[in-house]
Formats: sequence, C-alpha cells, structure tokens
Amino acid sequence: MFVVIFTLAFITVHIGAEIPSYIHVCGRRDPNLEQCIINNVENLKGKICDGIPELGIPSGNPYTFDKLLITDGPNTKIYIRDAKVMGACDFDIKFLHADIDRLHFDVEIVFKRIEINTTYDFNIRLLVPIAYKGLIHLIITSFINVCGRKNPNLNKCILDNIDNIKDKICEGIPELDVLPNNPLVIEKLIISDTPNSKISLQNVKVTGICDFVVKYLHSDLEKLHFDVELLFRRLQLNATYDFDIRLLVPIVNKGPVYITTNNVEAKVNLDMKVVTKNGKRYVYLAKMKINLDVKGYTAEYGLNNAEQNRLNEVISNFIGNNQEEVIAVFKPALEETIVKRILLLSNNIVKHFTLEELFPDRE
Repeated sequence: MFVVIFTLAFITVHIGAEIPSYIHVCGRRDPNLEQCIINNVENLKGKICDGIPELGIPSGNPYTFDKLLITDGPNTKIYIRDAKVMGACDFDIKFLHADIDRLHFDVEIVFKRIEINTTYDFNIRLLVPIAYKGLIHLIITSFINVCGRKNPNLNKCILDNIDNIKDKICEGIPELDVLPNNPLVIEKLIISDTPNSKISLQNVKVTGICDFVVKYLHSDLEKLHFDVELLFRRLQLNATYDFDIRLLVPIVNKGPVYITTNNVEAKVNLDMKVVTKNGKRYVYLAKMKINLDVKGYTAEYGLNNAEQNRLNEVISNFIGNNQEEVIAVFKPALEETIVKRILLLSNNIVKHFTLEELFPDRE
C-alpha cells in the first residue's frame, strides 16, 4: 500500500500533464524536492485507502491479500489466507532521500497501528500429520517494541518502551483500553479517619505524572521482577481539602488547595505473574511497592488571613508542625492510591499481549 502511494508521489516528478488537484508536480530541480514528495505522500495516503476512481485505484481499507506463504517444505506447509490489513495508510515518514538521477529512493516510515484479520492454515508431518486451520486477529502497535528475553540490551529495550509510551499514557490509548490520564484524577485521598478527626482531599487532579526520567532499571525476567528508580520533575495537585475535627467544639472546613512539588524521586518494585488462558501464557502485574521521596512543597489555599491562620492551626495540631511531618502523614495515602491506579492501568495494557509477544525467547 505504501509503495502504491509513493509511486504516485514519485510520478509527479516527471508528469507535466493535467493531474488531480491534490497531486502537486515536483520539479526535478526543486531544491525542496524531497519535501515536495513527502507532501504528496501525505496528500495521497488517505485517498488511497478511500480509493481514487479517476486513477483506477480501488479502495484499500482494508488492504486484502488471498494468500501469504510462510513455509512450503515437504513436511511443513504454513499459510495465511484471506488476510485483511487495516491501518496501512496511517503512517508517518521519518526519513526520505531521493536520487532522481539514479531513480533511487530510501524511505523510513512508522505505521502507528496495524490490525490483521486472517485465517491461518498449517499442515505439518511429524510422526503423524498435524493439520489445523482457524481465525487469527493481530494488533501491532508502532510504539511498543518487542524485547527478546535473550537481548543483551534488554534493560535498554524496556527503557525505550517506557519513553515511547509515557506520553501516550497521558493522552490515552483507546486501542489498549487506556483512558487519558492528564490530569490523573483521584476521587478521594483519606488522610485521617478517626471518631474525632476526619481529614481528606477530594477530587484530586494530579498533573505532571508523565514528565519523568528513569534513573535506574533492573529486570529479572526469570523471576519477573523489576526494580525502577524514577524522577518526577514537577507534580501539581489541585484538590478540595475537607476537615471535620472535634476539639472542645467541632471544626469543619472545606476549600480548594493547590500543591506543587518538584523533583520527586520514586523507588518502585514490581512483580509480575504468568497466567494461562486458552492455552496461551499472559503476564499481569501482581504486586507493586512504591516509595516516594517528597523533599518539600508549596501550598496555596485561596483564603484570607484569618481563615489561613485558623487552617494553619488545624494543620499544626492534627497533621504536623513542619513540612516533613505533613509529608509523612500524606505520603502513605498517596502511595497506596498510585499503586492501585498503576496496577489497573498496566494490566489493561499487558492483557492484549501474550508473554511470547512481549518477551519472546530470543535476542
């Protein structure tokens, strides 16, 4: 499909006759020839999938082929039949070099998402013949690279996947059942819940969770255990605080709070487990521990002086007299909530892939 699109774009370098308005003629002496070709590819790729009747091009979405031969030996015959490929026109050009004199082109492209619906057909003769035919549905995402278990640079491969996927986690990945997470919304963080002290943050919106760097990663695929150290550059929390405290008289207060903290370090320990479903092995995140190192913060409440003084008194009496004590009270509730959310989010992603698809037994 890409070759058809590129061929049409290339023809525009040579054609001088009347052509459709969405195809621009690219002069061979054009100093921006490669960009002109790229622009034509961009203009054409959607139309190719829809079909261009005036050029005799039928619809190409899905792109279909009758038979794909995998192997055809005396004892092994494996085919893919009636394949329907979707996503062939959803790509980006990373690099293009055109040598018009030699009619040679080098192109690098990224397909964002490929889906294949097909029928597999194999006929294998060992001691007894084994023949089977059935349906198969494949999803290939361009931003997740397969990391072989024997890859000497396995940790680097995993790190590259983290870098590729972290922004998409915030934007949302509909095809992997991941909703947008910017901001990360937490309905309620319970700080204290005793008969005389009920303190919570409600409707918490956290921004900055995808702006992090991985300082350290160690993977043990035999044990499916991972140790990771992260640095979040800047986290911001917008929330509503809710105090219901009983001293000599009840103190009830509720209002907005804006919290900012910079350079938050996190040490994460992950354990995955393997489960077999329909004869295939899948992994899931079974356990996670996180230790946040919050060094300090700024908090704004939008209160007048009298209200602020009263709130400061409540905080010092029931939470802590300094930032270290306040952080020590808030941190466990925040860590517990983050663990629950990450486990849910991660398992929504990995459920789409088998263990062999994520970590095949090869380099």
